[in-house]
Amino acid sequence: MAQGLHIKGSSEYLYIDVDIQRHSRDFSFIEGDPDERPRVIFDKAQVLRFKPAEANAKELAERLHRIKSFFAQRTRVTKYLRRGLFLEAWASYHRCVLQPLVELLRLRYRPSSADYWLVHASDHLPPTVRTEVEGLFQVSSLAEFPEKMERADKLFRETLAEIERE
Repeated sequence: MAQGLHIKGSSEYLYIDVDIQRHSRDFSFIEGDPDERPRVIFDKAQVLRFKPAEANAKELAERLHRIKSFFAQRTRVTKYLRRGLFLEAWASYHRCVLQPLVELLRLRYRPSSADYWLVHASDHLPPTVRTEVEGLFQVSSLAEFPEKMERADKLFRETLAEIERE
């Protein structure tokens, strides 16, 4: 059970996350991950567990396959561009280009938080990559999509090659 609390009179940005774990919950924090630093008040039955940060090769392969499958559907953007439909093109661009690209970049630079989407992305991605990704999100007209798609495609291919080399 998780509960978010705000203390009256404190900063509007102060938020306390109280999480009560059941003994039966199968969950482990990742050792050494700066995003997973729980402050444990008490754990009498030692319910909290930590696991090493090593990646599961099978899980990584499945995740890469899924990411590549979504990215392969980026032709949907082109379809909507040809029809002159900005909203549909943007939605497909977001779903089939940006989401898989960000997940792939996270696998490359911060595997333990690959499913965080954009949460902490500014801290987790190298500055040059972050700047490139920020630019890819800034689309205001149909005419901008082709160039953004080319840049996204290049970044995706380069990042995938780096991951597959490791």
